[in-house]
Amino acid sequence: MAKSKKEKIIILRNFSKAILFYPLLASSFIFWIIQAILPEINTVLGYIWCLIFFFNLFVISFDFPPNKFLILVLGVVLMLLVLIFLIVPQVQLPIIVLNLGSSAEFYATMTLILSIILGFVVLSARFDYYKLEKNELIHITGVLANTAERYPVRSLRIRHVVSDVFEFLLLGAGSITLIAKDSEPIHLITVINVKKKIKKIDWLLTHEFVLPSE
Repeated sequence: MAKSKKEKIIILRNFSKAILFYPLLASSFIFWIIQAILPEINTVLGYIWCLIFFFNLFVISFDFPPNKFLILVLGVVLMLLVLIFLIVPQVQLPIIVLNLGSSAEFYATMTLILSIILGFVVLSARFDYYKLEKNELIHITGVLANTAERYPVRSLRIRHVVSDVFEFLLLGAGSITLIAKDSEPIHLITVINVKKKIKKIDWLLTHEFVLPSE
């Protein structure tokens, strides 16, 4: 079966790590609606929103490859066990009441801010990407795709790494390095669905059959 032109092309986009803030954007939008309808539960929503905010900042700030991720999980479990069985029963902790409740306007504002930022992240990736075809790799930039650099596919080497477990869990993201002959390595740090992209690249460069659909 002959391939269509579309099936012979693989698009590789390198996103900013800010794309990983999408859980905070989604929660801000949902909490905006809930807070507008049920204003009496604002404190509960505030706690949940702060936890999601902390998690997102944590993911953006640090890289946790699989070996470090296991160490992190073991460290957290050990710390919780120490707190529960050794520290909490022996220490009288002062009662601290935190009111983290926020208004619907706050969640609406955060939704707007995050939407603008993530919108720019997605748009920038749309106008700066790599197109891999059977015979060449093309770097396309510009709103009208008016600038292109071409690299030969022959002797092209490809490396991919899941450098952060959290990024992979959130978006299936990982890094891809493309090394074309007589050219500097091309590093794509955050590629969404990296495993599927690599599978399709291998298929394109080694088979004559139709690529699996997106």
